[in-house]
Order: sequence, then C-alpha cells, then structure tokens
Amino acid sequence: MSAPVRSPLRPLIAFLALAALATALSASCGDNSPTRPHDPVAVDTARIDAAIVASGLDADALTPLGEVALSGPGPGPIGTTAIVSPVAFRRWIPRADYSYRYTFSDSDGTGQPLRVVALRCKYQKGQLQLVKQYAPQDPTPADSLDRLVDKGMNADWMRSVELRRVDSSGPWIVTGVSEVVLIVDDHRVCTDCHAKLQEVRLQAGALDMVLTGNDLQLDSLLHVTAGTPATVTARAANDAHVVLVTDASGTRVLPRVAPNLFSGSLVPGAAGLRHFTVEVLSDSTLYDDAVRASQHGWSFLYVVDP
Repeated sequence: MSAPVRSPLRPLIAFLALAALATALSASCGDNSPTRPHDPVAVDTARIDAAIVASGLDADALTPLGEVALSGPGPGPIGTTAIVSPVAFRRWIPRADYSYRYTFSDSDGTGQPLRVVALRCKYQKGQLQLVKQYAPQDPTPADSLDRLVDKGMNADWMRSVELRRVDSSGPWIVTGVSEVVLIVDDHRVCTDCHAKLQEVRLQAGALDMVLTGNDLQLDSLLHVTAGTPATVTARAANDAHVVLVTDASGTRVLPRVAPNLFSGSLVPGAAGLRHFTVEVLSDSTLYDDAVRASQHGWSFLYVVDP
C-alpha cells in the first residue's frame, strides 16, 4: 500500500486551527493521577476542562459501543480453530477514571500562560460480551449464559487538546486536537496476539493520505467533500485479526483484501466536523472464551465540506 504521508492541508476553519506539536504518549491512563500545572502562577484548570468538554472532542461516544455483527465477509480466525464462533459482540463502559496533564506556554507579562496542551486520559473500565447465538424463539438479543461470553475490557483512551486565550482574563478556546488513541491489552502474555493497528489510508477524491497515530500529535484537519466516494484501508500487524471501521453509518467489519490489509467504503456523513474510527481486535479476543481482550484503535477528526 503506497501513498504519500500525511501533510498539511488547506487553511483550517476558525474553530480549529491545528498546529504541529508532539506530546509524549502516556504509558497508561490507569497509572496516572490528575497532574497540577508546574507553572509558577496558578491556573484555573477547571476553565480549561470546561472548554474541552463543551467542544465535544473528548466525548466517550468516540469509542464505538453497542452491538457489532460479525456476519459477512472478513471476520474469523485464520489458520486456527475457533473455540467460540460468535455472531456478534457487544461493548459498554460503565465506569471511567480520568487523568489530565497540562503543558503551559506563551506566558504574558504577569506570568499567566496563554496556551496549553492538555492530555485527556481516561481509564475506561468496561466489558466485552460475545454473543454465541440468539434465542431461536426470539430474534432480539437475549441475555442468557448459554449464549454469552463476558470478558473484561479495560481501555486507555487518550487525546491531546490545544487551547489558547487572548489574555489571562479571556476564555480558553480549543485550537487543535490530536487523534484519539484507544488501547485495550489486559495483561496478555504472548508474542503475536496483541492487537496492533499499523496505518490507515484514506482515499476520497483527490485526497489520498496515510494516517498514523499513537504519538498524540496535533495535526492538520482532513477535508472530504460531501458526496465524494471514500475508501478506508487499514494495515494490521497480524493477518488473523479483525478490523472495524466506525463512521456516520455505524460500526462494521472491514473485509480482508490482502495479507494484513482490510479495506472498505467510508461513509463521511453530512457537512461539518466528524470523526471516523478504525480498530483492530485480536482474533482470540472474539473467538476464544478464555483469552483476555486486546484492542487498538485510532479516531481521526475531519471536515465534510458542502
């Protein structure tokens, strides 16, 4: 899969003027506690947090939840015998612990910073449920032990958000974000069973870009024209793993088109700011009832132009 690496796009809309700045990836949300700013002048981080929440850019909805069907082409273990053959799986997150870090810069004459890059880190404590079959007498999802396999799913959800203000009394305005990084790897001891997304290629009209994540780097907005056919192709580290895409039409499995490559159509949605998410789940996560979950995904922000 050859394509140009990601590069700056057209001038960005006023709401998000994204700059290039790398912020180190936290090893684990669960290992960190909220960090106070190290700036000599006290900063009200509650105002920063409120501005980020109001922007919607750290919403839990960016992590695709609910039920995902496993029928159709693509899913299934390759070269191994499935212990469980689910028809679908479900995910939900009843609890999340939050850890925030702030890096301040561009101080004014009084020492008050006018710029901050906030690392939003959530340790999500959820569950993955394999649906082995539905009740023959009831076509709706039914909860019974003979049809379900429950697994813990503890995820690190991370995103960097840049904010600026005109002066120390002015409001904080979101001016940049990174991709969202989602990692689930519950103490798996193995060599090649860890889910790993290596790259994502987005093609839509003249746009042809290779996207990567994990560095939480503030980057340029992608632009897609409404009504333009779009294709997303993902490269996974393991050919047997299952790849999902979530866009305006929901979550579905991407068909395998070549070794380690999974590709399908992307539905951009209506005009405005949007996200699409690509995830890799290890085959043993879905097809083995005794193996812990392993999942790796990225959510990218883009603009659908009218």
